[in-house]
Amino acid sequence: MDDAERRPGPEPPRIPTPADPDCRSIVIIPVRDEAENLPAALRALAGQVTVGSRPLPRSHFEVIVLANNCRDDSAALARRFGRQHPDLALRVVEADFPPRRPTSGRRGNG
Repeated sequence: MDDAERRPGPEPPRIPTPADPDCRSIVIIPVRDEAENLPAALRALAGQVTVGSRPLPRSHFEVIVLANNCRDDSAALARRFGRQHPDLALRVVEADFPPRRPTSGRRGNG
């Protein structure tokens, strides 16, 4: 492994502990320019039900939208959805990670 591969990347976004002590699951949705598809995913999560078809208590799960290098309004759309559904624990994290460098063929080509 060369020095460039060993160097740490940017500091990852920090997510504080779940907002609710009853939280049992955290759903992370990684998005990059997904404004067209994100509303359906968020609606599906907001409508979760138990095995007995009862609404899943919102305190039992939290949703994190990780908007990575978005050039569209994915993050703004997720925030707007959160305002429209204040009982849903929804966090939006925006990050700009550097693009991955291709590694195919790098090893053994001396």
